[in-house]
Amino acid sequence: MRRRVIAVVLLLAGCTWSNSLYQARSLSGDAARAARGGRPSEAEGLWNQVAVKAESALARTPRGKRGAEARWLLGRALGRVHDCDRGRAYLENSLADVPGAPWTEALQLELARCVELVDTVRAAALFAALSLSRDAATRLEAREGAGRDLVAIGRPEAALAMLAGAESFAARLDRAVALAMLDRSDASFDEVTLLLESSDAPVGWEHLIEVMAGSSTDAVDRLIVLLAARPGPVGRDVNAWRLAALRGTRLDDTLAFRRRLLQLLAGKPGTMVARGRLLAAERAVGRLASPTELRRLRDSLSQLPLPEGDFLVAREWSHLLFLLGRMVDDSGGMVEGAVQGDLLTFALAELARDSLRAPRLSATLFARVERGWPASRYVPKALFARIWLQPDSAEAIRARVAGHQGSPYLAYLRGMDDSSYRHLEDSLATFVRALATKAAKTNAADVLR
Repeated sequence: MRRRVIAVVLLLAGCTWSNSLYQARSLSGDAARAARGGRPSEAEGLWNQVAVKAESALARTPRGKRGAEARWLLGRALGRVHDCDRGRAYLENSLADVPGAPWTEALQLELARCVELVDTVRAAALFAALSLSRDAATRLEAREGAGRDLVAIGRPEAALAMLAGAESFAARLDRAVALAMLDRSDASFDEVTLLLESSDAPVGWEHLIEVMAGSSTDAVDRLIVLLAARPGPVGRDVNAWRLAALRGTRLDDTLAFRRRLLQLLAGKPGTMVARGRLLAAERAVGRLASPTELRRLRDSLSQLPLPEGDFLVAREWSHLLFLLGRMVDDSGGMVEGAVQGDLLTFALAELARDSLRAPRLSATLFARVERGWPASRYVPKALFARIWLQPDSAEAIRARVAGHQGSPYLAYLRGMDDSSYRHLEDSLATFVRALATKAAKTNAADVLR
């Protein structure tokens, strides 16, 4: 009698597991059909049910082919409800457990979609591995996914090879971007012309415009004119396209940047115009090469009103002015030979490099450490910083580094545990913290007034 009861319990447990997995399979099919049928809300509800059933099946049988299938169904369901952070692990484990399962290609495609959110390089490889699939639908999505990711990581030639023959709107747009990246503006524009003829949706053009703006002024201007001529409310989009062209303009093409900025500023005020003004200010900061230029720019920007239409942009503008003001105020202490003047100059050079993103100004200040305080123990550290900022002068800078063989910084690079190195770094960190605290207090006092 006891054996019969145990057998019944085991049978019921097996049925419960089998029923959970069967329902997860069935619901997965229903969810996929709802998604293909244009019913996203219904599909998401079904995917959530799949996750519950698959998790139940996995809890009962975590090993073997059955456990691998439960992981596959659970990972796919989580990915479809925008929880790839959890779903990726289930998909990876399922693939490792049963690499030759009937669902392997579908799993790899799902895994590639999830990986794409965090690692474009790996996603491109995952998609590319499926580009020769015997299944036409899998092969097409894999080639388009690989092409999209190859464009994103800056491999336009490989992207074009993957996207050859693809006819979807997204694939043609990615192909146009790849062609623009190769400075083949005419061929890129031909792709765009076909897109404008075949699609009513003027969306997703910003990336293409940004890339094209760096190589062909004529092509990008023609594209924006064509897009703006399309029927329907496009006012906001025109500003978005003009901002994209502004972002893509080469740093050395100041005439094109000024013309595109004026075109954007002439549009309807709002977020895009505000971002354009901030971008122009950041570009101007990036071109700074001396403390004198820094002071003039700070005074000029201080006279302008805050950008309107976007709170975050206004806050970034205010922060930029705060950093410029801090640099101007503190630079008065960079008197050559002054006590701790080397520390101050080094700290401001790092601020220019890391916060203001002004590499030319940063290089000037690092050079000033060596010129104004030649005996400073921080000169080798300043020289090392300049190597990355001035690669064209790297050999000459390394030659000067070689003249500081007794420096704790060179000893550290040789792998020596030098307490002098730690003392220098601690002293610099303490000085930088004190400088930042003083600036923050000064700024708070100004706000209160």
